[in-house]
Parts: sequence; C-alpha cells; structure tokens
Amino acid sequence: MAIPTRTCVACRRTAGKPELLRLVVGERAVQVDLTARHAGRGAYLCGRGACLDAALRRDGALIRRALRIGDRGVTLDADALRGQVGAAGQETVAAGAVHDAAKEHSGAVPLGSGRS
Repeated sequence: MAIPTRTCVACRRTAGKPELLRLVVGERAVQVDLTARHAGRGAYLCGRGACLDAALRRDGALIRRALRIGDRGVTLDADALRGQVGAAGQETVAAGAVHDAAKEHSGAVPLGSGRS
C-alpha cells in the first residue's frame, strides 16, 4: 500500500504523511492534529524549527493560506503552536526510538541482507 505524500507549507519538502505534523483549525484556533483524524482542511509542517519559524512569519501567512482561514476570526497563537509542535516532535521521536529498538530486538532479517 502506498503512503500518501504531503508538502511542508514552509520549505515545500514532500514526505510521507506520517512524517509530517498536521495543523488544523479546531475550537477557533490553529492546533496540531496528533491523530491526523480531525475533520477539515489540514496544513503540514516537517517539524524542523526553521520551518515553524518561517510558517509563523507575517502573522502565520503561510499557515493561514494553506488552511484557507483568511479573516474568519481564527486565532493563531505562535507560542501555543510552538509548544504543541515541540511536544508532538518529542512524541514522534520517542515513538520512532521504540519502533527502532523493537526492530533491533526482533531478530528479523531485512530482505536482501544476504543472511539466511
């Protein structure tokens, strides 16, 4: 099954959907969608600090454009969003480390490794 790709709104790098952070409008404010299941339009960030800084410049113009929120009274709190992105990044790193450790200890041999 092919993994859908998405584009970071700041650096325009494409990556698999699970590798990017999804931003949505919820409760009249932009927030990180950790489950990637919230209804509505999403905007994606690759999670690098430079990309978050670029996306938040000019009152979050890149995020506002991607989410098509214009002047609908939606709050874009840069500090709150930075905190959410930081927390989401730590959870992603921790989940990746657990996944990598499980692969190491499973005894599974990658295909084409030459070992039988």
